Amino acid sequence: MGWLIAWTRLFHFFALHRGEFLTHYHKRCNVENAFSAIERVFGDPARSRTPRAQLNEVPLKIICHNIRCLIHEAHELGIMPTLERLPCPCQPKFPFTSYTGGIILLVVAKVRLSGYRCERCGHEWVPRDKDQEPRVCPKCKSPYWNTPRRTEKSKAIEKRKLA
Repeated sequence: MGWLIAWTRLFHFFALHRGEFLTHYHKRCNVENAFSAIERVFGDPARSRTPRAQLNEVPLKIICHNIRCLIHEAHELGIMPTLERLPCPCQPKFPFTSYTGGIILLVVAKVRLSGYRCERCGHEWVPRDKDQEPRVCPKCKSPYWNTPRRTEKSKAIEKRKLA
């Protein structure tokens, strides 16, 4: 019967606080998608035999997945990131640093994107097709995304001109 009480409490939380529930639920969905992509590309099991080597292998798979995603997005968006090497401030926290005794260097990418900004809602985005100007804003769906809103003064002036 304990599962029924927990389910009832979660259902009521969902019904009363739907937005907060969905933000946490979608975080879980994103994590599961990332794990699925890592397993699909790099294989499901850890190939190392010892527990220490397995602890080293799993974070390296995640790092390789992140680098793979960065390279994919750089090609898709047509950008060339500039890379800087910085010493990692969290070096002792990783289990594989003490094992190798090396220094981990953090790579920071500075990227400059060219995109569009909606004059209506302020949404900024990078288009998929760079050769064609977007017809509508992807967020507010306004076809006047590149036309600034008229102020109350300009509306009043136009009304006087028409009258």
